[in-house]
Amino acid sequence: MRPRRRQVYFATANDWKLSEAHLEFLHQELRQIVSLFATVSESVTFTTNFKATPQSLKRDLVRSNSRYDIFHYAGHSRPGVIALLDSEAGVTLRNYDAVNFADLLGRMRAFRLVFLNSCESISIARYLTSDKVGIPCAIGTTSLLEDHHGMHFAYLFYAQLCICGTTISSAFDRAKREFIRHYGEKVLFPYELVISDQIFTRNVPRDWKFIPKQRRPPRTDSNITISLSD
Repeated sequence: MRPRRRQVYFATANDWKLSEAHLEFLHQELRQIVSLFATVSESVTFTTNFKATPQSLKRDLVRSNSRYDIFHYAGHSRPGVIALLDSEAGVTLRNYDAVNFADLLGRMRAFRLVFLNSCESISIARYLTSDKVGIPCAIGTTSLLEDHHGMHFAYLFYAQLCICGTTISSAFDRAKREFIRHYGEKVLFPYELVISDQIFTRNVPRDWKFIPKQRRPPRTDSNITISLSD
């Protein structure tokens, strides 16, 4: 039996009056992640939502019939809250606390990983992996995050997950070592991986991974389906 398509959801919510340089970091982060997922032999559906609102997330996650494997967020957060747009037509960011954000993602029992690539997001990552929500793994940050550092670590992590076929925890550890090797003591490593205790009592692999049957250089090809959230 052929394995089902892997599904990845990339969401971002930003004030679109920000500098073009900042917005270009987000697009570059997306392009890099897409190119890395193109290395795996299994087909991947990659959904992007550049104006994430609570309504659009609910719509997209319900539409997928709870089949997304990875949720990646690039945007703004601070301890306990994450920023989403107030409407898809607007540019105003509003903060949503961990409970409300988890209510959106907690419906998705197929999730293996939530990656919150935004400032000081670790408390939300910990809540998502608590027994109240039950997402197996989440990555968050313990401090403020520079755009280029966030983009670099995301690339290092997904390179390990997709190209090397390692587990989430192994991909995180290897990416961490490479990040520290690159920046040395100049930059404090800002990420933390949280693995839920609850996955030991559920029918969920402890440490999920992509297992590519065939490896090839990163490129975008027909193996990747990219859809824009409407």
